[in-house]
Amino acid sequence: MKPSIILASQLLTAMTVLLCNPLHAEVHQHDAHVHGEATLNLVIDNTELLLELESPAANLLGFEHAPKNKAQQQQLDKTKSLLSKIDSLITTTGLKCQLVSAEIEMPYTDHNHGHKHHEHQHDHGHSDEHPKSETSEHSEIHAQYSLSCDSQNTIKQMNVSLFKHFPGLEKLQVMWINGNQQGIANLTPNNSALLLNQ
Repeated sequence: MKPSIILASQLLTAMTVLLCNPLHAEVHQHDAHVHGEATLNLVIDNTELLLELESPAANLLGFEHAPKNKAQQQQLDKTKSLLSKIDSLITTTGLKCQLVSAEIEMPYTDHNHGHKHHEHQHDHGHSDEHPKSETSEHSEIHAQYSLSCDSQNTIKQMNVSLFKHFPGLEKLQVMWINGNQQGIANLTPNNSALLLNQ
């Protein structure tokens, strides 16, 4: 099994535990494709930090259709480049982490033509074959990250810097697990610091 598949499986298992908690049942509302909103799942397990970002393409690209001109193609390339660098997403306080792997699934690229199932896997009631029009297409950007962190310290705070790079993002729902603690936070451009219970 590829390490990225194993990490994705670990993240899915950990987030399933969180989602099954009745106190957090409201997170299921976020399955819908809502412009301006995205989700970030976060699991800290000893020295491993796993993150999973899901967002409608419009939040990060500014459009939700195949690029129609050079400016839109440049925006697509810039977004993929930003998402490939973990410091575009988060900075941690109290812990040094190194990126081990990053997998970015972007719509409208030749690389993703064979991965339609991944783009729409979580959209219930949607067919994988959407007409290519601006009004009916709902495309997602999905990113997974694995980091290895210094075991000497614990993460006390994370600053999410996505908002400064992507003005179309208005709200980020963060579901997190840190050891035996878990929680949900709603971050905004004016409140982008995630405090983790210790």
